[in-house]
Formats: sequence, structure tokens, C-alpha cells
Amino acid sequence: MNIADMLIELYVAESTLLRARKIYSKYGEQAAALKLDMARVYIYDCR
Repeated sequence: MNIADMLIELYVAESTLLRARKIYSKYGEQAAALKLDMARVYIYDCR
């Protein structure tokens, strides 16, 4: 894996997490539960 691939993974992980946190703060835990789980899975599975 080269540096460009690592930066792409980092960008996607951060964007996913920030998007989920924004939904959480705006609509609450119930509305953001699936998105937070998806973000956690993506971050956990990053190479």
C-alpha cells in the first residue's frame, strides 16, 4: 500500500465519522445508530 492509498483511507474514515457525528448531534442517537456502526466497522476494517 502506498502513501496515496493510506491518505484516501484516512480521508474516507474521517469523513464517515464526522458525518455520523453530525447526524448524532442534530437528530440524536437513535437516528445515527446505523451510521455510527457503519463508521466503526469501516474504521476497524481499514488496512
